[in-house]
Amino acid sequence: MSITPALPYRLKTTRFESGMRRAFLVDRDGLPEPYSTLFVTMKVRNGGQSVATQQAALNAINVLFAHAVKTGIDLVDRFRRGQFLDAVECESLRRSVQTNYGPAAKRQSVVVSLGRGKRGYEKSVPPVAQDTQYQRLSYMARYLAWLGGELAGDSGDNRAAAIAVMTDNVLALRPEGRRGNGNEQKSNEFTIDDDVL
Repeated sequence: MSITPALPYRLKTTRFESGMRRAFLVDRDGLPEPYSTLFVTMKVRNGGQSVATQQAALNAINVLFAHAVKTGIDLVDRFRRGQFLDAVECESLRRSVQTNYGPAAKRQSVVVSLGRGKRGYEKSVPPVAQDTQYQRLSYMARYLAWLGGELAGDSGDNRAAAIAVMTDNVLALRPEGRRGNGNEQKSNEFTIDDDVL
């Protein structure tokens, strides 16, 4: 019996006849999830990023979707109404971001039987590395900012400021000590450039 939480979508990489490779999140019927597909097309692929970067972004978005399912949050419906994630909801992302969904986690997260009539125990699954947590939260913040801007926009009621607060709340959850040279920006790393559109 496995107790590893399942991700709602499957990552699929496709090679077109032209030789171009693209990554998608697909549902059980094999249909691409529309918002993540549009996001990766507009903000990652058109930005000249590799297929590996597309896959990393989609994996993070898939973890966000799993969190939304677990907590009963309909991101699209809420964002259309101008109701963005508050500080508490952003904080609850931390646990989901730490969850290991990989094959090693699936092997470890089984209930071990101790014999007839005895209770089993669950092996603990270590969380993902801090670099992975940092990367997931960065992609999630970028996706949430984009989704909020696409679905709600700024209709004069200060929605852009609310989206920026939500994005900053998610970015603030990133662990310290990320690899790199230390010159990365913390709060406005993923601003949306509408001039590109």
